[in-house]
Amino acid sequence: MLDMVTVCSEDGVMRVLKAGELALWGGEPVRRRPWPEWPERGPEGERRWMRLVREGRWIRTRGPEVELFERRFAGSHGCRHGIGWISGMAAWRAALRTAGLEPGAEVVLPAYGPVELLAGVVELNLVPVFADVELGTGMVTLERVEGVVSPRTRAVVVAHLGGLPVDMAPFRERAGASGWLLIESAGQAVGAVYQDRPCGSWGDLAVFDFGSHAPLSAGSGGIVLTNQEALAARGRDLQRAVLPSTSGNAGGDLPAGNEAMTEWQAALLNAQLDRLEARVKRRDARSRHLAERLAQIPGVHPQERTPGCSRLGCGAFGIRVDAEEFGVPRDAVVAALTAEGIPCSVGAPAALPQLPAIRNRNFGPFLPGALREAVRTRPAPNAQKWGRQAIWLEHWLLLADQRDMDDIVRAFEKIHAQRQRLRQWARERADSGRQPPP
Repeated sequence: MLDMVTVCSEDGVMRVLKAGELALWGGEPVRRRPWPEWPERGPEGERRWMRLVREGRWIRTRGPEVELFERRFAGSHGCRHGIGWISGMAAWRAALRTAGLEPGAEVVLPAYGPVELLAGVVELNLVPVFADVELGTGMVTLERVEGVVSPRTRAVVVAHLGGLPVDMAPFRERAGASGWLLIESAGQAVGAVYQDRPCGSWGDLAVFDFGSHAPLSAGSGGIVLTNQEALAARGRDLQRAVLPSTSGNAGGDLPAGNEAMTEWQAALLNAQLDRLEARVKRRDARSRHLAERLAQIPGVHPQERTPGCSRLGCGAFGIRVDAEEFGVPRDAVVAALTAEGIPCSVGAPAALPQLPAIRNRNFGPFLPGALREAVRTRPAPNAQKWGRQAIWLEHWLLLADQRDMDDIVRAFEKIHAQRQRLRQWARERADSGRQPPP
């Protein structure tokens, strides 16, 4: 028989709950304590903002914050140049344009990852080519990429999924002799280190995102990093399209809108940079402990560290839950975890080649004519498994204490212990056409 516990809820009402019952069905949740707040707030960010308000220096041409952030962030990631943008998507489009890719050029993308990668490629009339990922990491390897490159390949994109560094050394060696550019998608890899060298410094270009869920956040924002002078000059031309150009083009042959990062965004980001190193180290330590504990539960597979990974950026914590091994479908596990006080999500809903736009070649006004027909889908079984099985924990959970990580483990253990009943619950909801609660 399940033990009964009496709790006082937030509305002051005393309730009797079953201690071993899943919270999804009215049991006592594993966790009631709040997690660390995100985005983080503090007096330094407020001070920088109020200075901008008083002085009226709200755009990058009138204030110090954007240039300061570009310089500091690039330097902390082993790069000489940083070009700030108003959003991560703007930064991604800018990186592709900075690369000088012509319409019809092929760009290799990981078959599992942010849908924004695909959107940016298609919007510039570039042809996406998908490389399957490794099952253990959810990321591409050079061997996977070499299986899909062609003479038309002009760029290869690697995504540091969850802030885990891709095995970059083979890519860097191959890119130098291949003729294609290497681009890092590093939005979740702020502070990540591979072979004692920061992520962001391995590619010809790297893109970081500072959205509301990012490990360095201004609500929105992005930056493109590079160590190559020519690429940096071209990127500046894009950023300053309506201003005198750093390379003499005066707006030149790179027409672009005003999508530069604002002083408001940079002020918030500068306020967080001093705390970044300590936070990255804390997340990395918590992720090691959490992965070790979760791996002991049948069917729970934390994202495996790649060879050469010196430190995770931990923009999210990735887990695959194999329904056959664990005994419960992924979406039901997410619903149960959320009820137990463990916020989580499924991340990318499907492998990129399985998205309707790809399957139906429905790209709207983009990729006209023969370019549309050039898009091909290839089998990507590992990416499809990640799309079906992935659960992502938000990075700010990893800022809590180690005992809080044990709450996450206990929630998984509790769900696994109730797997037969939860599986039946999920089946009944599926039969009735209802989805698990968010």
